[in-house]
Amino acid sequence: MEDTNENKNQTNQSKKRRGMGVILAALFAALTAAGCFIQIPLPGGIPIVLQDMMAMLSGMLLGPLYGTIAVFVFLVLGCIGLPVFSGKAGLHVLIGGPTGGFLFGYLLGALAAGIILSEDKSVESFSTNIFHLS
Repeated sequence: MEDTNENKNQTNQSKKRRGMGVILAALFAALTAAGCFIQIPLPGGIPIVLQDMMAMLSGMLLGPLYGTIAVFVFLVLGCIGLPVFSGKAGLHVLIGGPTGGFLFGYLLGALAAGIILSEDKSVESFSTNIFHLS
């Protein structure tokens, strides 16, 4: 009888943890989308935007799975036509431009940041890995 209660508690905890991960992934997708409105234009045509930081931060804070899901949701939102990219244009326009590679780099960057920081959870390792990622 105790084993079934423990199993139920474990499944409830895993469902809560999964639900929290999905909610945080949606939040970081929204924060990444909002990052396109804060930008510093440069003469070369590629602005400095907060989306770069938010994509990497999602991988660092949420881990490789949910961080990559957050960036993927952000990319899907842009693909369906929402103005979430820094050029305020659709994906077909941005892919041909100078900033097209950044969008797919966000996905790989979130995955890499999550993998690097998920290997060791100690405080010293966290600060060292943050230094290496920057």
